[in-house]
Amino acid sequence: MKKKLSIILMLALLLTMLIVSAFVACKNDDTERLTIPIITYVSNEGLITWESVPNADQYEININGNVMTTSAAFYQLPFKGEAFSHIVSLRALDSTSKRRDSFWSDGKQITELGVPVLQINGNLVTWDEVAGANLYRLIINGTQVITRTNAVRRYNLPPLTSRDFRISIRAEGENVIHSAYSEDFNPTIFQITIHPNNGQETIIRFVAENNVFNISSPTPPYGHFFDGWFTDIGLTIPAVINFPVTMDLNLYAGHIIRSNDIVFNGNGQTSGSTAAKRNIQGGTIVTLPANGFTRTGFNFAGWNTQANGLGITFQPEQIFTMPIGNSNITLFAVWVSKSNTSNN
Repeated sequence: MKKKLSIILMLALLLTMLIVSAFVACKNDDTERLTIPIITYVSNEGLITWESVPNADQYEININGNVMTTSAAFYQLPFKGEAFSHIVSLRALDSTSKRRDSFWSDGKQITELGVPVLQINGNLVTWDEVAGANLYRLIINGTQVITRTNAVRRYNLPPLTSRDFRISIRAEGENVIHSAYSEDFNPTIFQITIHPNNGQETIIRFVAENNVFNISSPTPPYGHFFDGWFTDIGLTIPAVINFPVTMDLNLYAGHIIRSNDIVFNGNGQTSGSTAAKRNIQGGTIVTLPANGFTRTGFNFAGWNTQANGLGITFQPEQIFTMPIGNSNITLFAVWVSKSNTSNN
């Protein structure tokens, strides 16, 4: 009987010790476990911050199952470069083991926007809408910043000054991580070299591939008219203008000397006529006609470039070089009084 009583007492003592130990352990767990860190801010650039936990000297951050350790109360998410949802949770650590690690925080979903994809058609750059974005930021040639909204997802290329033109873009939104910038987009650019052939300097233009290049007629040299654009210096291959550009190109302006009329003015004649010489190209040598006018009391004395006879006088059948100019030439009949002639 005494033996049974001793066993019962021993069992009771062990049970009491277990209960006390469990109580003490539970009490220690409550007082020595670190506080769960709480994410307080996520920047649009992917920087996660949280309040420092007292007595914690390290933190573990779990991002989609990948666990990293940091001693700072912040962490920079790496850009995925695509539309992505990061699930992030934290816990605080005490490397001295004086306190128990905190429990993991609840997972927080952090959305990263996808990178817009640029397309170009002629002079117009466009891109598709990115889910969750309300703004698009374009970097032109590494410096100039231009923004567009979802309502205006396009950008017209400015006048180009060289073959080097670069655009990158990212999507931005509220309560999300902005996308990474796209790789530099380099549209294919061709050089158009314009030779006006009118005494002016050669002109160089740069045009994006498939952009319609518009070109106006140059001012022709004096006494010429513009005859079109050509792709060869010999002016034998006509160029198609206002066309989508697909290659480097030289354009040569063709000019043709104007053809004008030589008109004969009777300059006070009584009767008769002298037929004009029509469509004589500047520089052409012609033979002046005989006079067909008559004037009572006067003898015909030639053709003059001025009505008062103070210009240059030419005789019928004389060789005459047609001047290069923009208008017709008028030659006036020169009359000498018969009385003056008889007196002489």
